[in-house]
Formats: sequence, C-alpha cells, structure tokens
Amino acid sequence: MLNINEVINYLGVDRSRIEELIRKKKLRAYRIGGTYIRFRKEEVEGLIPHVRRTQQLGPLSIFDRVRDFWRYYNFYILSFVFVALLLFALVHG
Repeated sequence: MLNINEVINYLGVDRSRIEELIRKKKLRAYRIGGTYIRFRKEEVEGLIPHVRRTQQLGPLSIFDRVRDFWRYYNFYILSFVFVALLLFALVHG
C-alpha cells in the first residue's frame, strides 16, 4: 500500500491529478483507520501507461474514447446482439 506522496512521486504527477483520477474512478483510494488514504501498488502501476499517454498527448479525442470503449465492452456488446438475434429468431421463426 502506498500513501498519496508515494503515488505522486511514482507517477510523476501533482496532487490535483491524483484527486482527478480518484474522482473519475480510475484510481481507488482506501481509507485505513478512517483518515489515512492508501493506494494499492498494483493499481498505481496499471495507471502508468494511461498517465504517460495523457501527459504526452493531452486529453483523449472522441475517437480514442470510442475505441477504448469498444475494446473494453466488445464482448458484452456482441453477446447482447447475439442473444437478441437468437430470441428474435425463436419468437418470429
């Protein structure tokens, strides 16, 4: 578990960027004892490509967002379409 200062140094960003990542639910913060905020190192390491990409390229374009959405949800979208077509064929067939 890392504290916020360790995460700032590890990712090379400022505190406001960490707060933004928490708000956007890209980084999960864990409260220990109700006051101490900690972060799992594995989750922080998983953010390195995202943080570096946004630092180098700026905000994502709409195309990049759609592409990322498709990459993450394509299985679910295709499964839904398949099941919907199957149900349609059963009802009307």
